[in-house]
Amino acid sequence: MMETEVPEYSPTGRSAAVSNYFECDEFSDVENSLCAMKLCLANVKKNPGLWKWIIVSCHNALQGTCVCILTQTDGTGPFCDNNTEKLKQKLYGEDRNGRYIDDPDKKWPDPYLEPLQGLLRRLPGNLSVELPEKNAEEYNYELAGDLRRLCQYRDRLIHFPPSSWSLELGGLPRILERAIDHVEKIVNSGEWKRFNRFAETQVLQIVQEIRPMIVSLFMEAGKTHVPDQ
Repeated sequence: MMETEVPEYSPTGRSAAVSNYFECDEFSDVENSLCAMKLCLANVKKNPGLWKWIIVSCHNALQGTCVCILTQTDGTGPFCDNNTEKLKQKLYGEDRNGRYIDDPDKKWPDPYLEPLQGLLRRLPGNLSVELPEKNAEEYNYELAGDLRRLCQYRDRLIHFPPSSWSLELGGLPRILERAIDHVEKIVNSGEWKRFNRFAETQVLQIVQEIRPMIVSLFMEAGKTHVPDQ
């Protein structure tokens, strides 16, 4: 596989170095995560340590896409239940003069996102996925089981304890493909509560570029590619 040069993905101008600052938002963060995944896939044969960042960036892309579609016009939607309630108490109130916005007597709560498992459950319609419980005795090989595996691998790699860990690579193409397939489905969904700005990014293009890289990488390694159902 040929090495891939760093692509200049910044069509929106919302993910760029501006003066002495790096500028990014939730939509360009998904784009950046997929770009990082692509770069790592292109170079993982020379540096197997990049498998960590392939898994992490894939998880981040899926999580970020969930955040984008779940966020409502008032900014609520992707946060944990307790945090959402505090945010609404800050945003909305009522006194003898009527309703008001932004209660000056309350502080803005720290933003705590719902974990990916909860975000997937909240997705609208047939996008919603109910993951099996963490550390279940056995995960199936459907979408839900594979996304649970992705979460489990990501958590282990991000919160790495002092230990030695081996991960069988044979099932990763199926897991990675299913994750980016779900990213694509969410982006193309009409179930948005606010403006869908993914049209201003190259997210869908990068997804299309990643798919053959996953397949070819594992075919070169002599692995059996497991297609989507």
